[in-house]
Amino acid sequence: MDTVAAVIDALARAPDIVVPLVREVPEAVLKRRPAPKKWSAHEHACHLAQVDRLYLRRLDQILAQPEPVITPYDPGRDEPDDLFLRMDLEPCLARYAADRRILVARLRDLAPEIWACTADHGEYSHYSVLIMFRHVALHDLFHAYRIEELLLKREWTADWRVAALAALFRECGAAHHHAFVATNGEDAEWPSWYASFLAPRLPGLLGREFAVAGLAEELRRLAADHTTAGGGEPWPEFYARRMVHGETV
Repeated sequence: MDTVAAVIDALARAPDIVVPLVREVPEAVLKRRPAPKKWSAHEHACHLAQVDRLYLRRLDQILAQPEPVITPYDPGRDEPDDLFLRMDLEPCLARYAADRRILVARLRDLAPEIWACTADHGEYSHYSVLIMFRHVALHDLFHAYRIEELLLKREWTADWRVAALAALFRECGAAHHHAFVATNGEDAEWPSWYASFLAPRLPGLLGREFAVAGLAEELRRLAADHTTAGGGEPWPEFYARRMVHGETV
């Protein structure tokens, strides 16, 4: 097996795994940390965008110095705790993909003997160009795994579904108001309109199909229950919580 080729191929493929995975994470939990000092999915993704330039600098150092010494980097130790939380996700994902293309192109042009060049690393018994970029490939997968763990975290599922469903209800309400702007949103048959809007969009959130007529009746019941409850909770959250937690017929 050609290990160098395998490493380069893994590096080239990683953004096609990582970026769609990050986009699967619901907005409601994207920045949610599983525990203090433990990164959110947002932080894992933004961290990945910073890595390739660091390793290209290390490559330049190894090639330029007769006895290169690599300084270890630990973002948990060397960066402010909220550094990656404060970063904008979309530019980071774009940078990750763009920097990776640059990195892969550089590695494909390396002479075979360069992969055996060594350096002293403060944390490892031995270190070479091959080991360094194998680390990068494994590093991608490590953080992708952490992101997927957070995406699939069972105890968070209901929370993000409620938030996503409440956002969908707000979108529906805004669309309905726009459709009935002439009456300032007044529409005696609003449950049927809402149900037609929502029925094709709900299965992805709630995992089941909805008939328009049945959903319209359910919305009428939720509206009545919301009024009976005093209306203190915003209706989108009230409806969403009831539907996610099975408090509907």
